[in-house]
Amino acid sequence: MAQPETTADQPKPTLQDQLAEHVTNCGGTFADFVTLCRNQNWVKPEILDPWTSFADIPEALAKKFLGAKRGVENGIKSVLESKAKA
Repeated sequence: MAQPETTADQPKPTLQDQLAEHVTNCGGTFADFVTLCRNQNWVKPEILDPWTSFADIPEALAKKFLGAKRGVENGIKSVLESKAKA
C-alpha cells in the first residue's frame, strides 16, 4: 500500500515524532523509553535527565535510535515485562 505523499499541508513527521510513534507501537511510553536508555546506558544521565518528552531528544540521537528500531523494540518489551513483574 502506497504511503500518502507529504504536502505543505501535511508536514513530514520529525525524527522525534517517528521515534515516539515507534515506541508507542511497541506498547511503550516516553517514561519506558527513558528507563530503557538508563538501563542500557545508551545516554549519559546529564543528557537524559532534562528530557521531558520525545521532542527534547536531540535529532542526532533520535536518528540513532530509529536506526536501531529492533533494539528499541526489544528493549521496550523488556522494560514492560519488568514492570509487569513488579
